[in-house]
Amino acid sequence: MYFVQPCDHYWGIAQRFHITLENILAVNPGVNPYYHLVGQHNFIPVLQPPLQNPGQNECIHQG
Repeated sequence: MYFVQPCDHYWGIAQRFHITLENILAVNPGVNPYYHLVGQHNFIPVLQPPLQNPGQNECIHQG
């Protein structure tokens, strides 16, 4: 979750998190990208990296 800071705008937030404005709007239905309030909370989608070896199982061991 991200809280809007003074002077923030959605395009800048998207750039900061290396995502698109469309990504932010998709997980925050009803948000107006042209109007927001300082302190307003928004969900930021986390994009996962592509699989290195599609089709192969990988085990992750915690140590």
